[in-house]
Amino acid sequence: MNHIISTYPSKVLGTSVTFHVLLPKSKPGPFQKAKQNGDSGPFQVLYLLHGAMESANDWIQNSRIAELADACDLAIVLPSVGNTFYLDAPDSLPVYSFVSHELYEYTHLIFPFSWNSSDNFIGGNSMGGYGACYAALRNPDQYSKVISLSGALDFYKATSFMHVLGAPFPPAFYHSKDPSYSLQALLRSSIARTPSGDPTHSPSFYLACSPSDFFYQANAAFAKDARQAGFPCEFCAADGGHDWNFWSENIEPAIRWLKEDNRSCFSQS
Repeated sequence: MNHIISTYPSKVLGTSVTFHVLLPKSKPGPFQKAKQNGDSGPFQVLYLLHGAMESANDWIQNSRIAELADACDLAIVLPSVGNTFYLDAPDSLPVYSFVSHELYEYTHLIFPFSWNSSDNFIGGNSMGGYGACYAALRNPDQYSKVISLSGALDFYKATSFMHVLGAPFPPAFYHSKDPSYSLQALLRSSIARTPSGDPTHSPSFYLACSPSDFFYQANAAFAKDARQAGFPCEFCAADGGHDWNFWSENIEPAIRWLKEDNRSCFSQS
C-alpha cells in the first residue's frame, strides 16, 4: 500500500488543505508509467469521510483501512474538514463544494482514478455517513455506491446533540430546521435522480448501525424511505456501539459490498 499525504491550495476553501490517499500496490502510483502488459486499468476509488471531532487520521489509526486498500484493490481518499457536516454553511467554509467538486476533480486529475461513476464510491462514519449520503444524493451521476456506518442521518438530532456537548460547528446549524439539510427531503427531490430518471442508475446505499445506537431509528427510517424512493439500500443491524470498535469491524463487509465480493478481503480475518 502506498500512503500519500498531499497538500494543495484550495480555491474553494481559500486555504491550503491536506488529505491522505491510500493506493493499492497492484497498479502504478501517481507519476509512474503504466506497465506495458498486465496493467488492469485505473483505480476504483472510495472517498472516506470522518466523523465529528475527528480527522482522516482516525480512519488510518483506528481501522484496517490501509490493509483493505491493498487487499481489496481499492484506492481511498481521506479528507479532513472539521465539524462541518460536509455542507456549504452560509457562515462557514463551502465544504460540500470542496469535497464533491474540487477535491473530486483534483484527485482524478492527479491520480490514476477511473472517471466512470460505477468505479467511484463515497462513505463515512457518524457525521461522515451523513456527509456521504448527502453528497451522493446531490450527485447521483458521480458516486454509484454509498457506505454509512452509524451515520448521523438525522441532521437536526445530530447538531442538537453536538450543541449540548459544546462541540464547535458552524453557528448556522444551531437549531436549524433548514429542509435542504434533510436527507429525506433529498430522497424525494428530483435532484437525486440521474438525467435519465431511471432509479436503477441512482446510487445504492449500505447502512450499518447498532440497534443500541442513538442514530439507529434515523438509519432505519432512511433505509425505508430510500427503498420507497427507488434507491437500492442494504441495512445491516449489527451489534456494537457508536465507536471505533464498531466502525473498524464493519468497514470490511461494507467494502466487500462495494466490490461485490462476499469473501473476506483478508486471508485470515
